[in-house]
Amino acid sequence: MIAFFLGSHPELSLAELRLVFNKKELKRWLGIALFDIEKEEVSKQFFALGGTPRYGTVIAELDDKNGIESELLEQLKASLLSEKRKEYILSLFGVHVNKRQFHHDLKLQLSGVKYDGKFEEAQHSPAVSAHVLKRGGHEFSAIAHDKKVYLIKTEQVQDAQFWSIVDAERPSRDMKIGMLPAKLARMMINLSGVTVEGKIWDPFVGQATIAMQGAILGIPVLGTDKARDSIEKAKQNMSWLVKKGLVSQAKHWLYPESIEKAKPDYDITGIVTEPFLGKPHFKPFSSEFLAKKEWQIINRLYGTLLQIASRSLRKGQRLVFVKPVFAFLANNGGRWYNPPLSASSEAWKVPELLKDLGSLLWVQRDNVVGREIIILEKR
Repeated sequence: MIAFFLGSHPELSLAELRLVFNKKELKRWLGIALFDIEKEEVSKQFFALGGTPRYGTVIAELDDKNGIESELLEQLKASLLSEKRKEYILSLFGVHVNKRQFHHDLKLQLSGVKYDGKFEEAQHSPAVSAHVLKRGGHEFSAIAHDKKVYLIKTEQVQDAQFWSIVDAERPSRDMKIGMLPAKLARMMINLSGVTVEGKIWDPFVGQATIAMQGAILGIPVLGTDKARDSIEKAKQNMSWLVKKGLVSQAKHWLYPESIEKAKPDYDITGIVTEPFLGKPHFKPFSSEFLAKKEWQIINRLYGTLLQIASRSLRKGQRLVFVKPVFAFLANNGGRWYNPPLSASSEAWKVPELLKDLGSLLWVQRDNVVGREIIILEKR
């Protein structure tokens, strides 16, 4: 059994995991989801995931009762016994043990064991996890849930430096227009189900955030945009990927074209895009009325996207796109207006694995315009 530690937007992370592994989780709580998947399968796919900072193997499922310390002690001892380097860190969530005594007893029973760091209830950050694993150490998490204690051994951690590079170091960036985060672009591609044998179309390619992630995954990308300046910047970013050594080659086609004039490309197997979200705003709308008015200005563009996508995709293929949500002021504080979307039920459906999930929102601190990720499958 595999435990995934979900990211900052857990619903979206869960949706990505379900569609990548084509199954639902066994359990989910505290930002953790348990899946019945082989470790080898997860290891092959983990680099491709955008919304999961780390995952681990459930090495023990114990009854939460008095005397849990001795059972945990035996499990850690057995896990570390055959390891050449016996350095470890341990996080406890709802598990009550005498932490100092626990470490002391393990050290007495297992020669060469070394605890690295402090016993803290707070979850270790991915950076700490990566540091320990890189040194050849081991990370364990003991988590209480529903009268059970799950002992999890971390297997892999996301490369935080990689995400920092692709977000912050690419040559063409424009913070004023609100750039799509690279991690979210990766997740959207995974939600589309497009593989290296397919081809993505991004009709609002902008500065190529989605196209860059497609290239890194080895997926060919067609990118169009009505703004010639955006296409030039997109080309710069795609060339930078190769020069930086992040990819050996990037199969992409970028050219200026508005979505209204787009002709169906029957080679594409999915559409992944972030359309225009409205003019930049730096403070919440003063009323819900003004937020609704903002949506009315750009709503037609989304209708056009749905129409073009319906003509371009075949049965079972997916359209994944961002729809804006707007912050506005109300009597009881700030609220969000999530505008309705008119998607024909005859043309589109929500993937079966996602029907029990709510809105898939990507809203970060201090956002005025947030993002809802829409996943539609062609009937």
